[in-house]
Amino acid sequence: MIKSPEKIAMEIWTSLGNRKFPESYLRDGEGAREVSLAVADEVIMFRENEFVEVMIGTERYYFLKADEAKFIFYSAKSGANRTTVPDDDEMKRCIREFEEDLDRWSKALRNAAKENDLKPADYPFLIRSFEEISGIKGLL
Repeated sequence: MIKSPEKIAMEIWTSLGNRKFPESYLRDGEGAREVSLAVADEVIMFRENEFVEVMIGTERYYFLKADEAKFIFYSAKSGANRTTVPDDDEMKRCIREFEEDLDRWSKALRNAAKENDLKPADYPFLIRSFEEISGIKGLL
């Protein structure tokens, strides 16, 4: 039986742990601060001289710490309009765990596409379905 990209994406999301960034990765709130974020489809991160810039739509956020920029970038890519920014050690751990999950999800999507004989033209639909289910846009 041939599975739809939507069904494959849902199976991967539920079987590999449906963790949302950052709330599912944070352990404690000590030393954390709340940050409001713009919400937009386009989220870009790049280095500019001595700082890192994250653009969310037309809003620009500047950071001296690359990890903090990455944390905000991942939060925005996950659709958050507010996020809790933890202390440096907790932030690094959250980022590392999230990137490990991204890698696992990406590998699982590629393997599932092969196992289900998904046509190459249908692979973008599988990715898009997973993004819609997970709320993570443009990271896979």
